[in-house]
Amino acid sequence: ERVCRDSKINVARILDNLGVVYNEMGEFDLAIKYHNYSITIYQQINNNEPSDIGGCFLNLSNAYINLNEPDRAIEYLE
Repeated sequence: ERVCRDSKINVARILDNLGVVYNEMGEFDLAIKYHNYSITIYQQINNNEPSDIGGCFLNLSNAYINLNEPDRAIEYLE
């Protein structure tokens, strides 16, 4: 079970990193999609480590800032 959980954490990290790449490429909608995938996985396995899920929320808020949606960005930072 530990191996399965670790694998899911790795997948979540990869998806979050893909979101960062899409954000850097200006593909903000795709960035949001991948950050949300990552957050969903973390929530499914109850991984609430600030360095993991918190980083996803920060990255997600950055994508919303780049879309000029600061109110949405703030939602994910609270």
